[in-house]
Amino acid sequence: MSLATHKASVRNNRMISRIDYSVPRAIISDESRVIQILNNLVSNAIKFTYGGTVELNLFAEKKENDQHELTIEVKDTGIGIPESKMKDLFESFTQVDSSLSRTYEGAGLGLAICKKLTELMNGSISVKSVEGEGSCFTVKLPVQATVIEETEETSEALEPTLDGTLADELPLSILVAEDNMINQRLALFVLNRLGYDADLAKDGLEACSP
Repeated sequence: MSLATHKASVRNNRMISRIDYSVPRAIISDESRVIQILNNLVSNAIKFTYGGTVELNLFAEKKENDQHELTIEVKDTGIGIPESKMKDLFESFTQVDSSLSRTYEGAGLGLAICKKLTELMNGSISVKSVEGEGSCFTVKLPVQATVIEETEETSEALEPTLDGTLADELPLSILVAEDNMINQRLALFVLNRLGYDADLAKDGLEACSP
């Protein structure tokens, strides 16, 4: 997400991510393949969306013993895919539309690679899309839950850190528009820890007021 957020901001997209409570804290799987699938799907979603939202969700369903089915869902509000092109979407060297490929920098092998990697891990990949409204790619992978043996080093690595020097490196004027008092305090606290002195509006109407 940290790598994708910058790419998304260039195209004026908003990034959202959620790891459901059902997902094990640690899993045994092919890390490099999972990362490549994530990168390809998220990059494609950003590439074919402008001024919209790209959402990454992770879910899991417990099977027998420590086995789980991990679901990776990448949704966007981009240009969508024509129904007539859906059947060829995951084929190698197939483009949805050559003119779109030139406009949006192409997406020839990415989805075919995702399909191949998913199948190599005994998983599946599918897509739902409405032209002009967006797409949702879903990957399902069999994984095994495992236990992290926590040491002082792993404990520190798992704790989120807030770098107070970020505001110096990336100076921004920030307005928080939020009608929930708890969320207001949390947002201001986090931004303050990052070095920002944000302004607060109690709702969207106040935020838009001169």
